[in-house]
Order: sequence, then structure tokens, then C-alpha cells
Amino acid sequence: MLKDYSGNFKPDLKLRDFSEDALKRLWKCGGDLYMGLNSLYQDVLREKLGEEKAVEISREVWIGRPNRKDANKGKAFIVGNENGTERAIRVIREAHNLWGTDVESFFKLLQVDPTMEPYTESEFVLKNKNHGIYTVKRCYYLDMMWEAGEDARQKHVCEELDGVGFPMAAYQFNPKMKCIALKMPVKGANIACQWECIVEE
Repeated sequence: MLKDYSGNFKPDLKLRDFSEDALKRLWKCGGDLYMGLNSLYQDVLREKLGEEKAVEISREVWIGRPNRKDANKGKAFIVGNENGTERAIRVIREAHNLWGTDVESFFKLLQVDPTMEPYTESEFVLKNKNHGIYTVKRCYYLDMMWEAGEDARQKHVCEELDGVGFPMAAYQFNPKMKCIALKMPVKGANIACQWECIVEE
């Protein structure tokens, strides 16, 4: 098994040739690219258009434009066929065959999302298949924003994007699934955020 690709060139190289540790690094590399590009385009938007317009565009990409016709059905944001959150959820579900409609299935997605697990220390408490608590004990992306003094950016990411994005993602699994923020980021708190997910009968 290859620990990395520093050795000889292999014309017939396959992913299965790499060790488990090498594949974990490759998976995290995908998340780093994804998160890095997201931050890069936000920085460029801020420089060229200003903070307010950058936030507006970010919201439109990840959450979408309000659609009043669907607002009372729980799916209140749509851009074209999918927004960024909806597309990310669909792609991960397809990759891991996650087509359940319960909280357990939603938690499985959070465990394998390359933008979540490498950047957080999380705890999942599944009370039953349709009820659970997801706690982000530490979020390294949140730490980076606070260390950089980007309080406005942190508020936008955590409250405007994740605050809507988590319930939107839960809705994709089941329109009856609610994802409620129990705690949101507060400097000095012992956890980053906490969510209760439940399928309402």
C-alpha cells in the first residue's frame, strides 16, 4: 500500500493502491479545496463589490432567492433547480447511497461531508431514528474567523448560511424533519453550536 505518491510513477495507479491514511488525507484535501475556493471567491467579491454585496451573493449561491409561493411549505429558497446547499446534499447522498428519510440518515451525511468532519469535533446523540442532537464541540473554521477578527463574516456564515442551511438540508431528507438551533456560536462558550433534529409526525 502506498503511504503517499512520492515514489515511482505508476501508469496503472488506482485509489485502492493507497493506504487508509493516504485516502483520509486525500479526502481532507478535497474538503480543503472546496472550503478554500469558497473563501477565495468571498474575498474577491469583498474587494470588488464590498461587504454588503458579497454577503448578498453568498446568500444567493448557498441558500437562494426567496420564493414566496413555497415559503409556507418549508422550502423557501430556490435558485434555478438547486442552490449550493441542495446540490451539495444531493451529491453526497448519491456518493454514499443515503436515501433514508430519518434523522439517522441525516446524521450519516454530516459524518461523511468533507466540509464538516475534517473541520469540526462533533458529537452525535441519536435518541431514536427520528430524533437526535448534533453538537459541534469545536469548529476550526469558526476559530479561524474569530482569530482573524472577522466577526461580521462569522455571523453571516453561522447565522445566515448555516442557520438556514441546516434546516434546508434536513428538509431534503424529509419535509417533516426539523433542524432547530439549540445553541449558536458565542465567544468563550464550551461548544461551537448545537442542533436538535426531529421528524415531526
